[in-house]
Formats: sequence, structure tokens, C-alpha cells
Amino acid sequence: TESGFDFTGVDWRNLVDSSFAQGVPAIAVDGLQSLYEFHSGLEFEIDSPELEALKYEWFGSVFQAEEDYNTHKRTLRKLTDLFGSQGIRVLLLKGLGVGRYYPTPSHRQCGDLDIYLFGDYEKGNKIIESLGIEINRENSKHSVFTYNSVMVENHKSFLDLDVTSAERRNNEIISSTVSEGVDSGEGFVFPDSLTNYLFLIRHIAKHFCESGGITIRHLLDWGLFLQGERETLDVQKGNELIERMGLTQIKDIFTRLSAYVTGFDLSFALSGHNQSLDLQSVDEKFLDEILKEKVTVLSSNPIVRSIQIVKAWNAHRWKYRYFPDNFSESFWNRFCHVATYKARAILAGEKVIRGKNERNCL
Repeated sequence: TESGFDFTGVDWRNLVDSSFAQGVPAIAVDGLQSLYEFHSGLEFEIDSPELEALKYEWFGSVFQAEEDYNTHKRTLRKLTDLFGSQGIRVLLLKGLGVGRYYPTPSHRQCGDLDIYLFGDYEKGNKIIESLGIEINRENSKHSVFTYNSVMVENHKSFLDLDVTSAERRNNEIISSTVSEGVDSGEGFVFPDSLTNYLFLIRHIAKHFCESGGITIRHLLDWGLFLQGERETLDVQKGNELIERMGLTQIKDIFTRLSAYVTGFDLSFALSGHNQSLDLQSVDEKFLDEILKEKVTVLSSNPIVRSIQIVKAWNAHRWKYRYFPDNFSESFWNRFCHVATYKARAILAGEKVIRGKNERNCL
């Protein structure tokens, strides 16, 4: 076409499903809107009557994202006021905090709220419990509770100290960079750019190694963060610390992929002498892994389910070549964590929730 875009024969159902699977349905709608604005002559088959329901489903994701964003913002404000009244400062991690780097923050899908209370972890838990809200302390990294219909993770540490020795070392390095934070103007603070640089890449890398994997949204998070903080980030110091964390290679891979997805020149964040953003074969392997369908249906049979978990882990063994953690150590610690939970629940006479925390083992 004259505009350079040809949407004839597009499988809109597959495109919409993929945008949801990759965590970017509202972002994809923004992209479509931009094409309408800059190329007014374009005609889209999605405007046909037979695709009307699909279009409303897709466009409805924008309103849902905005509603979720506003709910999370209100919840964060209430939590900040609640903890602030008791002298507790709130540091907002990833998720909603990364959304501020997006052109339209409310179009980034929200998950749960991740907060860090600067050493007042247990004090914060007790305040929440005083309101009659139940807290799940099963994970040693953070407690979990629901506040104002939003799931909140109150971090005791940045990483899970019970999983691998590499994670403990990485947590120590990240913790050493934590400052007073960057004032949000709304009572809570954001991590400074250096802490976020270390924490976000470790967070993305860890999720990539597990079978739940990561999505295009994670690449957008990383790329938009780098672009947004390029003037404030001490890249040299950050890369020195990332090298100590054993994440240099995987950081460079995700930086190149994020540059590919966002279109930004992110070469300033690459390590070593090779500042080229051209995708390499390993980058393409990572991208294929990110884009592939991620659906794992666990069997109700405990033996079959255990076999599925072991197979899923083994299929992701190759990723650990780029990751500082030991594959066997990570698997067995996760496996033992789930087994301990179930044994404890049975002994306490509680109902064992099938699949609880097994997503961490997949």
C-alpha cells in the first residue's frame, strides 16, 4: 500500500489473543489508533460487521486497564496514608511504579502491588492484621494480603533468600544500593535508578528462567525504564554491579530485545566493547521463547502432575547457562518448598489447595 502497511488478510482473532497473552492489549490498541491518525487512508478489516464483537473485546481492554490502574492508585494512596500515620515509609517496586515510564501509564496492565517498608516489614503486617485482614506469610520473601480488592506483596527482602545462593548474593548487592528513594509527590517513594536497574533485570531474568516465562510487556518495562532514566542512571556503576551479580550476558540480551521492541537506541546500557543492537542468534532464541504459547494444564493426578512439573523444569534447563543460579539447587528448593507447604497443611488439618505455589515450580 502507499502507506507501507498492508493489513489485508490479518488474522485479527490471533492478533488480539496474542496481545492479551503478551500482556499488551491496551498498548496494541494504542498502536492501532496511531496508525489511524498518521495514515488516514488505511482500511482495516476489523471494521467489518462480523468482527464487531472482537473489536469491542479488544478495545474494552483499554477501559479495563484504566479501571485497574485507578483502583491500584487508590489502594496505594490508602496504604501510604495508613502506614504513614504510623511513621512507616513506603517504597513502590516494579509494576505500577514502572508504568510511569509509559506514554499512557494507565494502559500498562497492573498485577499486584509490591511494596517495601524500609525495615518495618513486620510492623506493617501487624497494622494490616489489626484491620482484620488475613495475611499469608508462606513465602519468606514477602507477605501477601488483599487490601481494597487488590493483592499486595509486602517485601521483607527484594529476592527469595530460600531458593538459591546466587539469589542471596544478588539480594545483598541490590539491598546495598537502596537509598531514601525518589519522592513520588504522593507520599510513597520510587527506587532510585540504580536500584531499579539491578532489581528489574534480576526480576525479569528470574521470571524468564521459570516456565511461566516473560512477555513483551517485560521487554517494554525494561526498554521504557532505560529510556526514561538514561540521563540519571549511573550505567558504569550499574554494569559493574550487574557483572558481580552474574547477569551481564542476560542483561545485554534483554536490552537488545527491548531496543528491538521499543525502537529506542539503548546501546548506552550494553556492556563491553560491542555496542551493536543487532539481534544475535541467542537473542532470537530468547525472543522465540518469549513469543511462544505458555499454557500448562496440570493434571488432577498427583503423580502425573509431579511428572509434568519435572518435565517443565527440564525443558527450561538451557536457560540457566545465562543465569547465575544453579539449576539443580533452584529446582530442589522450589520442589521442597511446595512439599513442605502441603505437609504442613495436612498436619494442621487444612485443605491443600491443588497447584498452590506449583506455578513457582513450573
